[in-house]
Formats: sequence, structure tokens, C-alpha cells
Amino acid sequence: MKFLKDFIVIAFSVFIVVKVLNKMKKKAEDPKNKEVSTPKNIELMNKPMNF
Repeated sequence: MKFLKDFIVIAFSVFIVVKVLNKMKKKAEDPKNKEVSTPKNIELMNKPMNF
């Protein structure tokens, strides 16, 4: 019985962590959202290169 209780607690914790990470990732990828700034190295990679 203890095994089942431990499994449920760990599974729920992992579920919450993944849900929060996905929410943060989605917020960071939204170009209209100015709340999260894009790191400079990613901005440079998105610019077209003119040789």
C-alpha cells in the first residue's frame, strides 16, 4: 500500500512540474508577449544573415 501511495505522490509531482515547464515554454515562445525577453543568442540566430 505504501508503494501505491508513493507512486501517486511522485506521479502527481512530475505531472505538475511538466505542466509548469510547458506553460513557461509556451509563454517564452509567444512573440507578442513582451513579459519574457528573448535571449540575445536566439535573437541573433533568428536574423537573416547577409554575406
